Amino acid sequence: MGLSAIEADLSGFLKAHKARHRTDIHEIAIDGNIAVERSSYTHEFTPTGGETTTEIGKHVIAYRRSTEGTWLIQWEIWNT
Repeated sequence: MGLSAIEADLSGFLKAHKARHRTDIHEIAIDGNIAVERSSYTHEFTPTGGETTTEIGKHVIAYRRSTEGTWLIQWEIWNT
């Protein structure tokens, strides 16, 4: 497990599929060092020689500003 396993799995998927992803951000609310993003997405993937599958969903991400000033993801949730 770990990062190398995730990279290997994703690499294999992308070699076997054509993929397209679009995110539309609907709102970003910021209060001090906390921000929340609300968005929707469309993800399409087509396996080699196969039919396209489309996934449409909603997405929320909470960020926290680090002491260096960069925004870091604290948690993320999506549904279809």
